[in-house]
Amino acid sequence: MRYVFLAAVLVACSPAARAQAPPQTATPITIDLAGALERAKQYSPQYLAAAIASAAAHEDRVQAKAALLPTLNAFNQYTYTQGNGTPTGVFVANNGVHVYDEQATLHAELFSVTRHAEYRRAMAAEAAFAARREIAARGLAATVFQNYYAVIVAQRHTENARRSLDEARRFEDLTEKQERGGEVAHADVVKSQLQLRERERELLDTQTNIEKAKLGLAVLVFADLAQPFSVVDDLRPDAPLPPADEIRQQAFANNPDIRAAEAGLRQADFGIKAARGLYYPSLVVDYFYGMDSNFFALHNPDGSRNLGDFMEIALDSFGYAHVAVPAGDQGGAIRDIWWRQDA
Repeated sequence: MRYVFLAAVLVACSPAARAQAPPQTATPITIDLAGALERAKQYSPQYLAAAIASAAAHEDRVQAKAALLPTLNAFNQYTYTQGNGTPTGVFVANNGVHVYDEQATLHAELFSVTRHAEYRRAMAAEAAFAARREIAARGLAATVFQNYYAVIVAQRHTENARRSLDEARRFEDLTEKQERGGEVAHADVVKSQLQLRERERELLDTQTNIEKAKLGLAVLVFADLAQPFSVVDDLRPDAPLPPADEIRQQAFANNPDIRAAEAGLRQADFGIKAARGLYYPSLVVDYFYGMDSNFFALHNPDGSRNLGDFMEIALDSFGYAHVAVPAGDQGGAIRDIWWRQDA
């Protein structure tokens, strides 16, 4: 008995048995219009491309704004030069045989026409891509609406065709009874049978239209076109339309195409301002704190301090100012100031 049971299990688990097993069908689901729109946004390549482009434009705007803020960097470097008995070693351009650089740098661009224009251009680009995303969303919504209510209309046509078929069957039955009673001719019976066949064909046509409409909707809202589903019939009597002037005003006020065009125009305008900003000076401040010494220590052998700060103020395109303030001086006394006027 045990061997018989094992043989039965092996046969059931064999590839041939699995191939003969009936395929599992997906569970039917019911979707409403809002659910169809959400599903369509997950599978529409046009909408996804517009959404990704809008997200990238948003990140560009964030990066452009970050470029206006000060930055803090750390610089760590060790330079070794071959010695030859002199303080600088073989390479006289170096500051010494051993050079240790440990510095923290604070960089700030206090005034730059180009930077601010690029930030405003990034804001306009973000608005333009957001409007294009809304255009894609509205186009997708219009397509989903059309296919969703095409399914509902096809279902209502099927119900009407089914009622017409029931009436044709009753009429055929009544005509046959009247023929047996001698009340009507046989031609009336033939006519009722033809009407019955016509109603049956109309019912088949409406059922085919339902499948076609569902396939058109499934392409938009499902990854698997074989997914069985039904829709919620939420058709209501037609609401009265607003006046034509009000429709025209709403079209101009809420049209994303107009917003995209306006944002594109602003983007081009700020692009011109960013290019013109290169003709204006920009004020840049760099502050350094740390050490640049031949000894990796807080003090040199002679007792002088290695840690100190250093500031550079640059006015690009017009001049350059330099201020060095050692950290050990009381009150931040200025040691070195020089100015160069560019040609």
